[in-house]
Amino acid sequence: MSKVQKMKTSEIIPKVDLHRHAGGAISSETVWEIIQSKNDLLPLASSLKKVESIMTYKHDDKTNLNFHKFLQKFNILNYIQWNENNIDWTIKQIISDLADEDIQYCELRFSIAKYLNNMTWDEQEACLFFLNRIKHWSTCYGVKVGPVLSIKYEAAKIESVRMSKLINHWKIAEDIVGIDVVGDESHFNKKFLGQIFRYWQMCNKGTLIHAGETQSAENVRSAIEMGVNRIAHGIAAAEHPDIMDLAIENDVIFDIALTSNYITGVVEKGTPHPARKLLDHGCKITIGTDDPTIFDLTLDQEYTIAKLELGLSDEELIDIKRNSVIHALSEI
Repeated sequence: MSKVQKMKTSEIIPKVDLHRHAGGAISSETVWEIIQSKNDLLPLASSLKKVESIMTYKHDDKTNLNFHKFLQKFNILNYIQWNENNIDWTIKQIISDLADEDIQYCELRFSIAKYLNNMTWDEQEACLFFLNRIKHWSTCYGVKVGPVLSIKYEAAKIESVRMSKLINHWKIAEDIVGIDVVGDESHFNKKFLGQIFRYWQMCNKGTLIHAGETQSAENVRSAIEMGVNRIAHGIAAAEHPDIMDLAIENDVIFDIALTSNYITGVVEKGTPHPARKLLDHGCKITIGTDDPTIFDLTLDQEYTIAKLELGLSDEELIDIKRNSVIHALSEI
């Protein structure tokens, strides 16, 4: 029986978040505890409230919103002297939060570059440790997690190639569900990314990409032509019926994050969100949190915002929740 058939025969739709980044889900409290445990980190921040002001929009007046201001929210994580204990600590907290939200499945996007600066690990060792701790804590908390390796647009090509070749390790290939491209979309390179995606597709792994968020809808077209499974955001496509048609023809889904788009400034607050046009044209979407700590957000809150902002009917809301189950990279 297919996932679609299973969903039609069940009244209960699991709560699923297909778009959550590990870096954006590390809580301010966890970062503050790590800082307090290392005296040489105290210059980073002098209190929990200061950490919150650096990492989140909780205490911001939400003016002068822009994408680069959003990216700066992650900077504090780059100054932490990561080791096995505090990596494990953060993964436990992230998965504990999923359990607290009663999320049954989450595709957690993670990058490992920042964990290499103060350790003797190579990329393979760091990835294996990260996947090991995800498996351990997801078992402890009864939450299924689909790990997705993130590579950055702005990273050097040689680094991105090394990261993409991690799939060659049998254990990584066994545990990981896909690859994603994140960060500064102005570095979009179709030829280069297409080569990486083809390799992962040959390995029967999912290919995800952040596209059409801050840059041209042509990036969305290119991503679809590369055969991706899902596009994070993709909102620029809403003004291009031919690109939306292409997404429908190729069964490509848009992972929408409304709060993220408003706070990063890619959609002006008070204006209709482009996801409404995607839906009206017949495109499929999912709803996710993106970076729940940074946006001070839960999945339930994001669904409430989506229902109000997009004027979703109950039937549309159910379809969107089904999409998250049907188009997940792993069986739920």
